[in-house]
Amino acid sequence: MSDIVELVRGLRSVCVPQLTAVQARQAVSHIVAVRSWLDAFEAQVVSQLVAVQGEALAAVDLGATGRMSSGQVGKAVGRASALEEMPMFAGALSDAQVTAEHVDSLARGLRALGENAELLAEKQGVVLAQARHMNPQQFKKYIANQVEQLSEARADQEFVEQQRKTYLRFNSDSNGMVRLNGVFDPERGAMLMAHVNAEVERMFHGDQIVEPAPGVDANDHRRGVALVNLVAAERAGARAQHQNTEVVVLIDLETLSNGAHKDSVRRSRDGVQLPVSVIRRMACEAGIVPMVLNGDGVVVDIGREKRLATRKQRQAIMAMHDTCAMPECGVGVAVCVPHHIQYWENGGTTDLSNLVPLCSRHHHAVHEGGWKLSMDKSRTVTVVVPDGRVLTRSLRCRC
Repeated sequence: MSDIVELVRGLRSVCVPQLTAVQARQAVSHIVAVRSWLDAFEAQVVSQLVAVQGEALAAVDLGATGRMSSGQVGKAVGRASALEEMPMFAGALSDAQVTAEHVDSLARGLRALGENAELLAEKQGVVLAQARHMNPQQFKKYIANQVEQLSEARADQEFVEQQRKTYLRFNSDSNGMVRLNGVFDPERGAMLMAHVNAEVERMFHGDQIVEPAPGVDANDHRRGVALVNLVAAERAGARAQHQNTEVVVLIDLETLSNGAHKDSVRRSRDGVQLPVSVIRRMACEAGIVPMVLNGDGVVVDIGREKRLATRKQRQAIMAMHDTCAMPECGVGVAVCVPHHIQYWENGGTTDLSNLVPLCSRHHHAVHEGGWKLSMDKSRTVTVVVPDGRVLTRSLRCRC
């Protein structure tokens, strides 16, 4: 403290217009030392204020007493929290070995890691050594890279745990109906869904008549039959009809090349989230089926040539949407069917611009319930319900 007081006294006595270059550089170094000490001391005070009053009231006081903007308050609170989490940086900041900007990057990294913040805190000695030799911009990139690596490592650990939690149980009720209950890790789950959906697709386009019991959804019925068909085919060695099954994985090029980021797309066609490491392995072992949504390399518009959507069109629809197109409907796209906005029998084309996914209930509502559905060029769906209500939903591509 006495050193800081002496530095402040020295700065107060400086006559700026008379400074030489050497003296000016020395004054700057003294300013940096004082500022670093003040930043470290402010973090301690903010930490105490939060502990005494709670973060919400502390933020109000910092805004009023400290004349801080909301952004400055957020930085001050984040800085204080980061220095509590990684105390070695507190001493380094006080001694001007690092700057407040270094600590701000640290705070962002800890916040991004969330529940896994301790993974970065455990490395504070190594991280501090890097900070001492990096300018704030370099350190910001370093922390971002650390967050990505640690997130990937934790995702891999979690995936191993998910693999260990995979199970399938059987039991039968008094009527002899067999019930299945199971949980599968993302990779096995994606493969199972891909095989079952491929068999459902084959059944849908085949001549097999589906007559489920009242209350049983047709697609749910197909999936149940499809699972049995697949097991029976495997037992009989008749796998030829299933050789075209594809496990489609959607991943953006940046994630595949450089790892996960905040806007990463890394999931199966059926919406199962997969670790980047698993997708990379699948790319090596089995290949990834690319999903091209803009027509480059994939024919997605077939006009009046065919009535039913093609397999590629169905894949594109599943890639573009999470759920049924109807407003406020949360039924997953994997169990929906492609619906022609303008009916095919009325001249509508089998093009993506005229196709939306609809769940079984809403498909019946449109065809038999009098619901009127339209869609503009921005893929905003408008629905007029028989009772006069008008509902809208913007169908933006989720990729």
